[in-house]
Amino acid sequence: MPQESCDLVGPFSFFVQALLGFLSFLVLIVKRYKEKPKRQWKIWILDTSKQLASAFVAHLLNLFLSIILSSGNDDVDPCHWYFITVIFDTTVGVFLCYLILHQFEKLLTSTKYEKFKSGNYFNIITPDQAISIQEQHQKAGKNVDKEKLNTNLLRPIIQVNIGIWLMQLLIWNVIVIMSKSVLYFIQMGLQNVLLQIAGFLFQGITNIYLELIIVMAIIPVVMNGLQFWVQDNFLKKHEFSQTDKEFLMVEMFAPEDLDGLVELNQVQNQFRNTQCSFEDNNSQTKKYQQNASYDIENSDAI
Repeated sequence: MPQESCDLVGPFSFFVQALLGFLSFLVLIVKRYKEKPKRQWKIWILDTSKQLASAFVAHLLNLFLSIILSSGNDDVDPCHWYFITVIFDTTVGVFLCYLILHQFEKLLTSTKYEKFKSGNYFNIITPDQAISIQEQHQKAGKNVDKEKLNTNLLRPIIQVNIGIWLMQLLIWNVIVIMSKSVLYFIQMGLQNVLLQIAGFLFQGITNIYLELIIVMAIIPVVMNGLQFWVQDNFLKKHEFSQTDKEFLMVEMFAPEDLDGLVELNQVQNQFRNTQCSFEDNNSQTKKYQQNASYDIENSDAI
């Protein structure tokens, strides 16, 4: 390796990496303020924390692979491998993660484990479910707090399940590691071509600190920002059942962004009530007609 080369693990590198992490995180904050409806902060934190954890894991793997791939070859700059790895991660890697997550969630749906689908962090306890749970606990001889179980209320209790979030966090990191493994073999197969391209792109940069800033700050901030933005779209909850729309959306989204949705739900509910009232009136009319016909037949018989 040349006497002066790109050092991925030096003090200056760590400073640049910390700056990278902070700037990339800002992208998610900007996205939260621009989206409609905005997620409540507690939901946003649960969603984005999965990306932050996986980004840290991916960053460590990138450093490790860049050092390993460049070791034993004095002509290979570790920063070139890091650049290649970042580009692969934020393009092909995002696509692979989406495919793996999509197939995994289809499997969860088919096996009735939909609660582990990304973005589902809630337990919705209805009164009927609470009574069933209470009966199960009573049969097992356990004491039950009726207020916590919601047996005395009409509306469901909404609870954030941290255990489910932890499982989703684990699943997402496993998916990222699987994607990294595939990308590693692709990079190994194309290493000669990829290194030639990287060498051509950086051949005019002779200052190692400038190269380090470009490779470990400027390019990752732009590419990781795009990666975070895209991944956030399929990691957050985007499918809502009728029960979710009735009870969960108020817990997930900022109140000021739900006004239009609430008005729409009210119109739909009024329509349903009117429809039910109309159907009830029809059924009562038919019943009256049947009774009147029955009375006429009886009077004729007499």
